Amino acid sequence: MSSEKLKKYRVHAWEECTYDTYIEAKSKEEAEKIAYKEISIAGFNDWNIGKHGDTEVIDVEELSDE
Repeated sequence: MSSEKLKKYRVHAWEECTYDTYIEAKSKEEAEKIAYKEISIAGFNDWNIGKHGDTEVIDVEELSDE
């Protein structure tokens, strides 16, 4: 067993994913505007996760012990 001290890393990942929700609106355009507003305020917190596409680790950053 190795006694080498482990280092801490922040790993950034990207995922292509679809989300869906139900929005009541008078038109398709209004529904789209409402959706963008919801996403800008709370992200996809209240949305349902749909299909997953590609995933990729895009960056690994070593963190200092300080």
